[in-house]
Amino acid sequence: MVTEVDLIKVAAVGDIFPGDHYFSLGHGLMSRTERGTLRNLFTDIAPALRGMDIALCNLEGPLSRRSDQRSSVQAAAFRGLPQYCRLLQEAGFTHVNVANNHILQHGRDAFDDTVRILEEHGLRAVGLRSTQAGRMSQPVAARIRGRNVCVIGYSGVRDRYVTADAGYAHFMDAAAVAAEIATLSREFDDVIVSCHAGDEGLSYPAPSQIASYRSFIDAGARCVLGHHSHVFQPVESYGRGAIAYSLGNFVFDLFWDPRSTLSAILLLELKPQGIQWQLQETEFTPEYRVVRAVKEQSARLTATLQDAGRRMHELSEAQYRAALAAHESLNQRDKYRYFVRNLLRGDTPRKLHFLVEKFLPGR
Repeated sequence: MVTEVDLIKVAAVGDIFPGDHYFSLGHGLMSRTERGTLRNLFTDIAPALRGMDIALCNLEGPLSRRSDQRSSVQAAAFRGLPQYCRLLQEAGFTHVNVANNHILQHGRDAFDDTVRILEEHGLRAVGLRSTQAGRMSQPVAARIRGRNVCVIGYSGVRDRYVTADAGYAHFMDAAAVAAEIATLSREFDDVIVSCHAGDEGLSYPAPSQIASYRSFIDAGARCVLGHHSHVFQPVESYGRGAIAYSLGNFVFDLFWDPRSTLSAILLLELKPQGIQWQLQETEFTPEYRVVRAVKEQSARLTATLQDAGRRMHELSEAQYRAALAAHESLNQRDKYRYFVRNLLRGDTPRKLHFLVEKFLPGR
């Protein structure tokens, strides 16, 4: 009989964005952090995170006042401030994944600042590049109720900023990740994998991603916690573990796509012989707060996940790619409609500068 003391409790969420998007320059998360108006960002959902053995998020951008970007627009976008870290700490997060395609957008100094500020606030940085020969990810280890647990993180997204000494664990071959998990599963009782991979925009993963994440469980991972798609994707029990194909956006002001503001906290109980999980639905509001989703929103997310679960088992890779291309075309239209509607809000000169850089490069 499994008792409460045998359980390892894990809470996981998807992308947490700390900065101003190009479309929210002057009124996004970095600007609000600077003005001190984000104090209630996590107030409503903090009780669900506090007291967990592990509470994990993906930090979609560095926390630093430094940037190696020469353009004033690029230097102002996709970068958070160091004080944002206190909000993560107060919310109850314990582990922060830094292996993603935006963490190096402002250079290695900004990346190093981020890791340092996380450590100063008692937050464990997940996904750092391993210094051990032959390994990609540096395990974040802990002894929890007599069990040896490690959390590892990777990004499989193509990243123009990544180099051989990038600082975070980057892969292009899922088999290499599975091999590393197999090695770690012989050293640890529970291996938790955070993975930034896949495509943006669809509510279901590609067949190739399904195969990759299942191979991680087959190799010995207890759970795979995915992110990057910006929309929540199905969670499934598989083998003796669980897979969250994407935990979507937890904090990200992509308000032109209403699906991107609906998300959930994944609550897991790891037991010696299995795993149980449930979702606590959330919404990121236009007032820049994460709140519990109301009944209608929870029902909408449930319906979306049911439809996505059906599609992910029916579509071929070619059909998936066609659906992705169709989505990207519609998303571009919605994005720029949102941009035009909000052009006079926030830092209008920088927004206009962004348009010049985007459509008239070199001028």
